[in-house]
Amino acid sequence: MKKKIFPYYILVTVLITTFFFLEGCHSSKVDKSLREQRLTDSITIVHLQQAILLNGDALNVQMRKEFMVTDKAGKVLSLGSLIKEKKIVYKFSENNCMACVEKYIPYLNQFLKRYGRDKIIIIGSFSKAENLFLILKNHNLSNIPVYNLSPSYLRNEKIEVINIPYVFVINPDFEISDIFIPQKEVPQLSAYYAENLVLN
Repeated sequence: MKKKIFPYYILVTVLITTFFFLEGCHSSKVDKSLREQRLTDSITIVHLQQAILLNGDALNVQMRKEFMVTDKAGKVLSLGSLIKEKKIVYKFSENNCMACVEKYIPYLNQFLKRYGRDKIIIIGSFSKAENLFLILKNHNLSNIPVYNLSPSYLRNEKIEVINIPYVFVINPDFEISDIFIPQKEVPQLSAYYAENLVLN
């Protein structure tokens, strides 16, 4: 009886061993493929990070001192009265992807901790200003000044056509630099911008 069972035992052992060997080879190929993909992604992100640093001034945004904005209390002010020193501006409109808008908010709080309330503002472009403040109500942004700018001011700006929020730095002469368009699918780039943006 033992002589009859032994060959089957050997056969089963060989089959099991072969199965795990083949699975191990397949797993190694999958792991290698994943490693290669991660390496490619890392290289791509590095290139994009370099693009952020090199091309942040290439886009054109026209903000003017005479543009009028409305605060939460309904008070109307000129942008010129608000920009007395270099500031970080987060700009979005009612046409933007709101998930994209919300995704960047944690980075605004990073800027707030690093530079303080006086160095950052949010500018929304909504047909009805109250809708802007309603959208931001649940996002713990009470320490960041928020203003509504009529959509008509920037209607012809190319960057507005993209329908994605963007960030930039503006100085008292209304020179704009360090423009960044965050992508919610690539939070590493938003983190990189937030960590490397320096207000001189």
